[in-house]
Amino acid sequence: MDWKALGLPDYPIYVKKPMDLGTVKSNLQKGVYRNHLQAAEDIRLVWTNCMKYNMEGSDLYVLAKRLQGQFEERYNRPKTSGLLEDLEPERYVRILVGWPWFVRVSF
Repeated sequence: MDWKALGLPDYPIYVKKPMDLGTVKSNLQKGVYRNHLQAAEDIRLVWTNCMKYNMEGSDLYVLAKRLQGQFEERYNRPKTSGLLEDLEPERYVRILVGWPWFVRVSF
């Protein structure tokens, strides 16, 4: 999250550990995460940071809340359908992060 480039000088006051989906994707590609739990933790951090910085009820807050719910629903879905959910958890997170609906969102 490049808060300086976005002109958000007060961002570090509210958000102590910035995270964005581009960084998550890069970390996945570089093998930074040791397991899917670490990747999911950073994805969750994107949503909580957005909701922490933006006022409740604002468009960005509402969008982050909705994407948080969608991520949790897909991430925690029982892995028995024979589709993506049956993949190993690490591969599953990589596919979730790579889906167009997921990577087009930036805060």
